Amino acid sequence: MAFPTRLLVEGEELVFDLRPHWIALIMPAIATVATLAVMLVLYDTFTESILDTVVGVAGGLFLLAYPVGKLVDWLTSHFVVTSDRIIHRRGFIAKYSMEVPLEAINDVRFEQGVIDRIIGAGTLVVQSASEAGRQVFDHIRKPEEVQKTIYHQGELNQQRMMTGSAGRLYPTLLRFLVVRGDIAEAWGIDRPLNWQIHAGDALEAEAERLAAAEAWDGAGDLIAEMRAHAERADTPAVEAFADRLEGRAALAGGDPGGAQVTLERATASFEAIDAPWERALTDLDLARATSAAGRPEEAGNWAARAAATFDALRDTEGGSAARALTEPI
Repeated sequence: MAFPTRLLVEGEELVFDLRPHWIALIMPAIATVATLAVMLVLYDTFTESILDTVVGVAGGLFLLAYPVGKLVDWLTSHFVVTSDRIIHRRGFIAKYSMEVPLEAINDVRFEQGVIDRIIGAGTLVVQSASEAGRQVFDHIRKPEEVQKTIYHQGELNQQRMMTGSAGRLYPTLLRFLVVRGDIAEAWGIDRPLNWQIHAGDALEAEAERLAAAEAWDGAGDLIAEMRAHAERADTPAVEAFADRLEGRAALAGGDPGGAQVTLERATASFEAIDAPWERALTDLDLARATSAAGRPEEAGNWAARAAATFDALRDTEGGSAARALTEPI
């Protein structure tokens, strides 16, 4: 009976599925032979049928409780190593299950006597920081190989976790560096292999990095990628960032009229998704675009709206930048 793969989570891989070594059945087998032998001797000794019945019932109960019970445990027991955890599961009607995440394992040891080495069995001792604590697994097949596999899968699991963290931290780090003004450092960071875990956040952060670096030659490709992702994943925030980047690129290219069209679309989108800080930043861009188009009064209105939002959000730096644009430019 194989380990049920339905118990694995998405992305988890089964590495080892081991039944206990056959040595685990030696004592139950000996007990079975000894019990049957004693029962036969007693049957020959006793002449009264009631005593034979007592012997039969007692012997049968013992065989069910110990040898048969151990056989059922052996048949239903699984020591499983996956890409994420160790699982020990046994039982047919009453089930027992225990698991230890690989990242929680501190130490794995194995013990083998002379006979164990000859037959390829042993005891595995797993010390972990999880609720399971110290766990001892008897009658493990090829314990040294299992020990090495657990350590190897633990290293792979740690690498996956670190890579996953990189995917999550990538957009946060870009935004932090852009806000701090370390544009060159932000520009030197490449996408991690699993950046698509948070693709929307990553694309938004890359748009801000591109605008801060004024690397407008790459704006077209990034805008197209953002719009494709927004349509595929139904993420209006990414679409709003794409509109703002397109508007900023148009303004930098000397087209304030075209910039105003996409920037107004962006500020309306940020309003719709309740992103007041991003909307205020876009209002500042609109103040610059309308000022460049020769409409200072309209520019002042956009700047004033941005200043009011920044003040409400207690963003003193943003408020100062907006107030600097409230007068005709």
